Amino acid sequence: MDKFNKYQLEDLVSLIKSKKWIEGEKKTIKFLKKYPDDIILLNLYSLFLNQNNNFNKSEIILKKILETDPRNIDAINNLGLVFKKQNKYKESIDCYEQLLRVNHNVPATYNNLGTVYKQMGDFSNAVINYNLSISKDANFFDAYNNLGIVQEEIGNISEAIKNYKKCIEINPIQSDIYEGKIFQLNYITNNEIEKNIHFRKSIRPLIRWIKGEGLDDKITKASIAIATKLFGDEVDYCLCTNNLNSRRVREILSLSSQPVCWMPLGSRENIELSSILTKAGCSENNFGYWWKWFPERVRPFAPEWVVEGDMLIIKKPKWFNKWKSGSDVVRISASDESAWPKEYYGEYANLLDDKIKLYSGFVSLPPNFYYLKDMIKIMNKQPLKNNHNGVYNFSEQGLISAVFSKYSIKKIPIEEFPIANALFESNSKNKNSSNKIWGYHFARSFIKENIFFTKYINLKKNNWIKKNPSLKKQFEWLRNNGQFGNEGYSMNPLCVNRILSVIKNYKDIQVLEIGTSRGYLTALLSRFNKVTTIDHKDRGAFINLSGLNIKIVKEDMLSFLKKDHNKYKVILIDLHGNSKKVWSKLWSLIPARLEFKSKVILYNSHLYKIDRFREGNGIKFLLDSNLLKKFNLKIYDKPLPGMIICSND
Repeated sequence: MDKFNKYQLEDLVSLIKSKKWIEGEKKTIKFLKKYPDDIILLNLYSLFLNQNNNFNKSEIILKKILETDPRNIDAINNLGLVFKKQNKYKESIDCYEQLLRVNHNVPATYNNLGTVYKQMGDFSNAVINYNLSISKDANFFDAYNNLGIVQEEIGNISEAIKNYKKCIEINPIQSDIYEGKIFQLNYITNNEIEKNIHFRKSIRPLIRWIKGEGLDDKITKASIAIATKLFGDEVDYCLCTNNLNSRRVREILSLSSQPVCWMPLGSRENIELSSILTKAGCSENNFGYWWKWFPERVRPFAPEWVVEGDMLIIKKPKWFNKWKSGSDVVRISASDESAWPKEYYGEYANLLDDKIKLYSGFVSLPPNFYYLKDMIKIMNKQPLKNNHNGVYNFSEQGLISAVFSKYSIKKIPIEEFPIANALFESNSKNKNSSNKIWGYHFARSFIKENIFFTKYINLKKNNWIKKNPSLKKQFEWLRNNGQFGNEGYSMNPLCVNRILSVIKNYKDIQVLEIGTSRGYLTALLSRFNKVTTIDHKDRGAFINLSGLNIKIVKEDMLSFLKKDHNKYKVILIDLHGNSKKVWSKLWSLIPARLEFKSKVILYNSHLYKIDRFREGNGIKFLLDSNLLKKFNLKIYDKPLPGMIICSND
């Protein structure tokens, strides 16, 4: 009889690497009919069974191997994995300790042992074993990743960041993922969640997208571009992300024609749901589909749409105005029954009404509508299975369908919002009459490029989406039209052009900006020169501008100027408070910070001409008191609030 050969083995290993567990199990069964006693093949079969949650059969096979070969390392290791997945922690630990007695220099064994302790909640022993793994191999990627996760869970953020940076060093190909994690941790550390409080209290209608680390960036980018063009300033916009770094987010938002609030998500946004997922053995890295419900509401008191990042809204639905006014019912997208058999709904399939199959990709909510309490109630009564993975498991769809079907909702028909699945070559639902369609769901695009999206975006009418945006267009999302609270409004575009016409004459100079706001002008200035920007409050600039050639300082401007010894070629001042008292103190510190032949640009020079800002006469005071007499002045009283360019040439 011929033997199981290396080519057949490589075939199965490739299925393991691509995580095709079901296909691997089927192929292994075929091989076993020919080679029923091959130990390597039996070990691989047990591995596929384990991944497909057939723990009992996997355990039987492994114990059978160990009866004939008690020291078979692969069988002992795989048995440890089987026990771990069933939460049989003592048995799993026994397996790994047995392996260490055979060979105490294998880093993977310590790593696996650490993961068992992590699942038990014994973080101290988890850290010890991950560090032992690293001591055996200083470049063992999995140990650094797992150690970072544990440090994150116990609140040791600096150590978590240190380990994630090591992951980037070892495997640069995954740098985007780990840069996103690091960014996320810095975001949480800086209490950015609380800084969005003004935005979240608003009662203006909101569209929010959910975007994870999948491959659908181009779709989310097009979705936001089309929506901001379609709805304009009728609504506000928000992009919620998980594990995306600032460079990637800026690219996604680079075609937006309206301000967008960027909110990186963390488990703190929904502590109750996070706790349940963690108890089911689902790490934050694997929350996947569940991120849509972090937080329950971004704007509790406003109409709100929750939109997956692989969806396009191409025209207003007939009920848009009713939703915008806050008087509409709850609406949720329908599932495509041909693509979504009932078993796809996981643990909660038994709770579904066969007549009401829903898909949680698009949800339209009225003000003051809450659903989390009902979600948690069901999840406590019928818990998720152990080792839940929200990236690949569809239990979230089943739960949302079960919860929302109990409310007085309206289902969004599939013919109005068809699904074009990246995993299928044809999608019959897209043959509907186009006059009914107001949105598309380019499903599974986070896994694979979606040919249907490519066809749609290549239509002549969509050419504008493929063009490279201008410098100003790239950062349009950072503008501010008042929806971020008491920060006011962004600089008039004509005044922005005047400033850029001044700045473009310089190269590699030091620019000081006083009054960062969200960072719109700061980002534009940084393309020409080195920028230092100061503001007494962080209005999102720290995350919005992360990674650009900008030094961001959160400090009172007077305090900063008194201790700053740098000199600047250009100083730009755009304050929210422009009283005589403020400017008399500020101006006394400005001349000392100027280089020879420099410029000071004063925005809001004629703010006092606007009725509600009568007290904003600080720059008028400078003019009336001849404090600007040493400068050549270009005074622009229009458009309000005006600006003055002061030159000491």
